[in-house]
Amino acid sequence: MVATVVNAGSGLINIQLGLKGLNLSDAEPETVIADVAAPIDVLAADADVLPAETPLEEKGIWKPVLEAWETDKSSQQLILPTIFAKLQDWAPCPYLQKFRKDSSGVDKQLRGHYVRGNNDARIGPIVFVTPEVGRWSTVGGLGVMVWELAQMLTQLGEDVYVISPYYNKNTKGESGYLAKDNINYSFNVKLWIGEQNVEVGVHEGVVDGVKVLFMHHGEFFPAVYPKMTFQLGVKSVCLIAKGSLELLCQKRVIPAVIITNDWFTGLAPAYSKCGQFGDVFRGTTFFHLVHNLESSYQGQIYDMNRDDRDRMASSVLGLPVGILAGENDNNFNLSRAALLSCDTWGTVSTGYRFELLERSGLKEFLRKHLAPFAFPNGVPVTLRLEKLKEVLGPELCHSKAKALLQAKYFNNVDASIPLFAFVGRLVEQKGVHLITRSIEDLARKYEGKIQILVGGKCLPNDGYGGRVSAELMRNRGHLPHVVWADTSAFFTDGPLVNLGADFGLMPSCFEPGGIVQQEFFCAATPVVAFRTGGLADTVHEYDRTAQKGNGFVFDRHDTHNFQQAVSRAVDCYRSPADYVQIRKNARESVVDAMTVAWAWLGEFYRLKGRQAEYESRVNQAFQLDGRWATNSSEGRGLTLEDQ
Repeated sequence: MVATVVNAGSGLINIQLGLKGLNLSDAEPETVIADVAAPIDVLAADADVLPAETPLEEKGIWKPVLEAWETDKSSQQLILPTIFAKLQDWAPCPYLQKFRKDSSGVDKQLRGHYVRGNNDARIGPIVFVTPEVGRWSTVGGLGVMVWELAQMLTQLGEDVYVISPYYNKNTKGESGYLAKDNINYSFNVKLWIGEQNVEVGVHEGVVDGVKVLFMHHGEFFPAVYPKMTFQLGVKSVCLIAKGSLELLCQKRVIPAVIITNDWFTGLAPAYSKCGQFGDVFRGTTFFHLVHNLESSYQGQIYDMNRDDRDRMASSVLGLPVGILAGENDNNFNLSRAALLSCDTWGTVSTGYRFELLERSGLKEFLRKHLAPFAFPNGVPVTLRLEKLKEVLGPELCHSKAKALLQAKYFNNVDASIPLFAFVGRLVEQKGVHLITRSIEDLARKYEGKIQILVGGKCLPNDGYGGRVSAELMRNRGHLPHVVWADTSAFFTDGPLVNLGADFGLMPSCFEPGGIVQQEFFCAATPVVAFRTGGLADTVHEYDRTAQKGNGFVFDRHDTHNFQQAVSRAVDCYRSPADYVQIRKNARESVVDAMTVAWAWLGEFYRLKGRQAEYESRVNQAFQLDGRWATNSSEGRGLTLEDQ
């Protein structure tokens, strides 16, 4: 079905939604579009074309869709004052409604039948440029998400490249770490960074079908996100951006889409659009993927006066200063440059997209793009369960895993005691202080009949981490039966915790997407979380009457509301029927990484005007693999036992 979009500034725009055959007539009001057979006439939110009676506060283009919408069932016309923010939820992958979440079980016969044998239908190379990736340099969710997405897109038959720095030391302090994956030196790339002629070594290989290209330069890429002088920092971001485009030229690879990830790689589209590579990438779509756009993660380079700023822009970066900084700014903002020069952007949850468009300091640049994409992160469910199976044996039993945790960390095996677990970095974003400040209150309230495990390491020279670390270790000292933590060591029992904990804890003060909740859900473990970003999209309050929901959420980021959510979780645990139901809900709510890949692939095909090919591929996949119609872990050779 075709949606005709009316926009006062640009006339009529026809957008092919590809929703043929998708019946949403029984959906909730938030997702109702119109009857299948009818077209949709959508009015954009320009104040000039909104109905006169619409209140002024509802004329903003990025207000929530449901603030002012009207449906005329007789003519099936839908008026949305916030067209594109919500429209993008539907457009890219309509058939995923049928598949739901379980798609990692796609077998080799399916891939060989319709993907490998039909390479002419592909859009062309898809290239990720990223500061961190996979097991080689990941420090957070960005590296995990990019690598899993690249792997899954490759399994769908796409030609996928990943370009990233080869750091002198990885996150474990190891050097020469690429060799074990048969990623070896291949050639050099030479380019100018200002007046300096820089030569970069390129190491390449193929891992899980993904073509990986690592750029090595000891001075500019010493470690992941190192502390640098602003002069060296400017040259480093220039090198990863220009170097990526240059090595693609030398490889004679002209991508259909280049996906830059956060600020460190965000200058690549600027170098293309400003003509430094001629017309080579004229047909390439530059997509900027926002994983985190909080003010401290925007790539702001300070310590410059106005003369330094202008000189660095022109003589070192070779870019117009207006892309990098506002007229009165004395600092560069690399995310600003990315958003001003990319063709479009996207992020890792619809909730975070809304937060960015409403509240980000860069919202004026974010809003210049009419259809920003968003889709939640996921996990490769089958692979994750197989990993659990390797650790715990053929039976993935929650009660047995819990007993192992209790024996190892609390020296007290008692099934009646609810076990809560946090796994992640001890940084301010993760809200760990809510846990540390609540331990004594919760221990007192439940008379010591509660267990809290914190699996995370304190980062060096981090004041916040040092404070929560000291508090955790103090509590462990005098409440060893209630709390366990070892903030000096990397925590290695994540899979066991995912299955053995009764509840996961995610009190993050902000979380753009989040992967940890999906790792818990994969093991049927419900989560206690703050309602923010991707957590708001994926963790939902359990309703004992309706028996819906996969966790417990709190809306104010303070100890009182956190403790109230934990208390509701304890009450649920003490009701066996409710706890069995919430675990079932959690297992069914997991987002599979293959589903995520289909969604992103749909967006990339949409951007290239290839919706028909995408729809055809999805149809074939659905017809050939009936398992996609269910969201249970059964049917994949792996099961979860609750008892």
